Amino acid sequence: MGHRSRRVLTSSAVVLLMGSWAAAQAAPSASPAQAAPSTSAAAPGAQDVVVTVGQRRVTLGELQRRIDELPAYQLATFGSTASEIRERYVERVIVPELLQDEEAARLELAQRPAVRDRLRDTLRQALEFRLREEMAQAGGVPDAAVKAYYEANLERFDTPLRLRLSRILVATEGDARAVLAALQGTVTPARWTALARERSSDRATHLREGNLGFVRPDGQTDAPRVRVEPALYAAALKVKDGELVPQPVQEGQAWAVVWRRGSLPRVVRTLEQEGHTLRQLLARQQLEERVTALVATLRQEHLGPVDEALLERLPALPLGEVGAAAAAATASQHAPSGAPAPDPKTGR
Repeated sequence: MGHRSRRVLTSSAVVLLMGSWAAAQAAPSASPAQAAPSTSAAAPGAQDVVVTVGQRRVTLGELQRRIDELPAYQLATFGSTASEIRERYVERVIVPELLQDEEAARLELAQRPAVRDRLRDTLRQALEFRLREEMAQAGGVPDAAVKAYYEANLERFDTPLRLRLSRILVATEGDARAVLAALQGTVTPARWTALARERSSDRATHLREGNLGFVRPDGQTDAPRVRVEPALYAAALKVKDGELVPQPVQEGQAWAVVWRRGSLPRVVRTLEQEGHTLRQLLARQQLEERVTALVATLRQEHLGPVDEALLERLPALPLGEVGAAAAAATASQHAPSGAPAPDPKTGR
């Protein structure tokens, strides 16, 4: 192998091995009963070289570490005896990996910008994984923190009774009573659909039979951008599924004829049911806080000056100033009432 290939070999190997690390983190962890027993600490000659490919060598200790990381069901795919498993693992996994490592080094793939980007991202993930390990060794998220979060956000875990409502919206109470009279005290889907399309003034729902979806006590619905007066829910609560509300319901300046078509019962999710998910959520929040604090420290220790004048020499972004202004205008249309308008240059 030439001097140039040897020079880039280590970097190329790191790329491949870090890719193997990332795949290992994505795979589910094996339970103690499934994991292969670790013998690396007791293995004699841990520094002895087992296999050599070009300038790359794998020691007995490194091979044992790789085997120890595999769950039992994966080991079984390599054979039925310990000897078969070791030999086939080397032949099917280690040797091809090292051969590809050698070829990647020859092609200087580790010097490509895209490969360096992936390596940096893998190292970032490895750093986060190390922080997670440190958090776990420190005890993880305590039960008290999970309980406190649950109690502070009870509304998220208590879904109230939801009513499936349809309504025909008209201008006056008299018009609403005329619709009720047309239904003649009973309602069929065909008759309701015809009246909704003919008489409802709500352009957002009249073509879908006045269907509001499932409505909550506060008027929120599961239909995008559809919210109604809580009075509709309160009125429909007094009748049974499948029944009409017998009186028109005022909704703002208009009047509604309401049909309760169905309902979903209240659902309360307990701390025991949500504890695992909340622990993961809080662990992620803690990790983000630790990463943010670490980046702030590293920024002070290592960040040099950023030449903003050089940034201006980069080619114009595809959106340009016009695109940024359009994005800002779109954001302002959906901003809450009273919210400050976005900066047209930054879109924020």
